[in-house]
Amino acid sequence: MIVEGPRYILSTLSSVYILLSAAVAVFGLYTLFQVLAAPQEDPITFGVTTLVAPQSEAPETATTKPIAETGWSQLFGQIQPDPAPEPAPVVEQSPPTPVAEPAVEQREAFEPDAFALQGIVADARGYSRALIDVGGVTIMFRVNDMLTAEAEIVEITASGVKIQAHDETYFIEFADDKSE
Repeated sequence: MIVEGPRYILSTLSSVYILLSAAVAVFGLYTLFQVLAAPQEDPITFGVTTLVAPQSEAPETATTKPIAETGWSQLFGQIQPDPAPEPAPVVEQSPPTPVAEPAVEQREAFEPDAFALQGIVADARGYSRALIDVGGVTIMFRVNDMLTAEAEIVEITASGVKIQAHDETYFIEFADDKSE
């Protein structure tokens, strides 16, 4: 009986990953070495140049100190405080004009005799309909429909229609059953 040790079989894909990670590690170590080996007097500026004019071209009022020492005011100027806001002009207001009282509306009286009940379609589930003659035209109404601007159908029963108008209740019966 032969006992073999563990086998480590590297596929070509895992070999590529190992090779790439080694290349990244070597690049990182090279960059770290370059940073540490740079002279200390000349810091790395990564492309930032100083904006100081040479002595021969510098105006008399300018200083030749680096921007870090003089601040950014040479480039952008001093920050000026906002001027105090001017007070708003005072406008004298005239007293309000009185508003006239709205006129009291004259309600039209509801005339139940102007409507004639022509028929009723009764339903036990509450979906009853009433056929009412309004000015020579027969219209189908349901509960909560408005018969006129001020008259609402409240209830539809087998004997007639109950209407609410101007806080009063009216009952319209079939035309044949009316007794005067």
